[in-house]
Amino acid sequence: MAWHETLNEWLASSAGVINAIVAILIVVGAALIGEAAVDVDAFFGLGLILGGAAGVLVAVLVCGSLAIIIDIRNLLARRDRGVSIAPPPADPSS
Repeated sequence: MAWHETLNEWLASSAGVINAIVAILIVVGAALIGEAAVDVDAFFGLGLILGGAAGVLVAVLVCGSLAIIIDIRNLLARRDRGVSIAPPPADPSS
């Protein structure tokens, strides 16, 4: 196996961890932006909550889509290696 194939396999296997880190950064970043955007003392903490909620929504959409793509890639890789994805058929004699 060539070095670029090894690097590609390593990057593909670490994509799930990178995806989780990106999701956390999106939520924290949106919460901090929301807190900075609401600069009224009467709404203490509201910007943090609304920003965090918006961050969760964006993280679910972006990172959820990436997670589905990563899962599809893993299934296709298992299929290429000859590993069965579907359960074996039921025995008709039983």
